[in-house]
Amino acid sequence: MLHVLPVELSLVVLSYLPLSTLCPLHSVSRKWFNFFSQNQSTIFRNAAILHGYTHPATLLLEDALSMHKGDPWEGATDWKDFCKLYVAMPFQHPFRVLVS
Repeated sequence: MLHVLPVELSLVVLSYLPLSTLCPLHSVSRKWFNFFSQNQSTIFRNAAILHGYTHPATLLLEDALSMHKGDPWEGATDWKDFCKLYVAMPFQHPFRVLVS
């Protein structure tokens, strides 16, 4: 996929993957590792929006974190951490939208 599709399209496709699939993809190969290293913030921000973990207008991680105060949110240092914490939370996701 990385050598066939444009980067922008690859980023959109990856956003649709469940977090359990998305997180280990960086270990598939050196190309995937490099791709994830360069695009991790975009990949997980898009996934957070698509899966309803944050509002679609949220541009910065700080904005997403400002809606969630206290533990464990202080531990989120990037969009990947934010997604992992959100999935682990035992409550309804306020921004969850169904995509058809």
